Amino acid sequence: MTEVIDITAESIDTQALSEATLKPTSDLVATQARSIVVRSQQDYDKACMYLKIVNATIDKAHELLDPECAVRHKAWKEKTEERHGIIAPLEEVKGALSGGIGAYDLQQQRLQEEARRLADEEAARLATQMRESAALAAIDSGADEETVDAIQAMPVAMPRPISMAPTFRRAAGVSTRTTFKGELVDMSALAKAAVGGNALAASILTVDETKLHALARVQGVQLMRMIPGVRVHEVPVVAASRRK
Repeated sequence: MTEVIDITAESIDTQALSEATLKPTSDLVATQARSIVVRSQQDYDKACMYLKIVNATIDKAHELLDPECAVRHKAWKEKTEERHGIIAPLEEVKGALSGGIGAYDLQQQRLQEEARRLADEEAARLATQMRESAALAAIDSGADEETVDAIQAMPVAMPRPISMAPTFRRAAGVSTRTTFKGELVDMSALAKAAVGGNALAASILTVDETKLHALARVQGVQLMRMIPGVRVHEVPVVAASRRK
């Protein structure tokens, strides 16, 4: 059960904190520190004092809670590894099975499409043959050229479409759908489009900020000359001792 404390951060003895008083104390420190706005020497001195208190409170939190965190993390890690040992082989075969099913399904769809195309071509051939036969019959009966041309241009009722039977039987509970994946093949073209105002192109351009910050720390302002489009600015890094 946590204890309720009614003190100011300045009077806190962080070394005397226990697990029971740690949370209310840290809340008190954070609440009071948030109200500090550095605009004068007095504000600056107060902010520096609170920074030391914050550091000391953080250290105490590590001291009190890290041992139990380590035990719980070890247990979590062991269970995670156990779970991974069970799931990883299953995920592997799941991927192999899904890949095989998807490839076979796609192959059968293409076979059906090819059979449908051949059937359509055969239907068109039969329609042309019917028109030609009708035109020859008209010529044999003495029809004039205009009549024969009209017969050849006359639309012919296409033979009834052939019903395409499925090339395989789908399993119940398993479905296949088609999706799409993108692949970057020309970074310069993508960058050019983004610079030109293409919002979609700009949306997929990503910056490795971790690497950019690391380069800035090493190169400083010279980085702006080395990489176009990059700005380097100084950021103050404040360090404070721990108040005991």
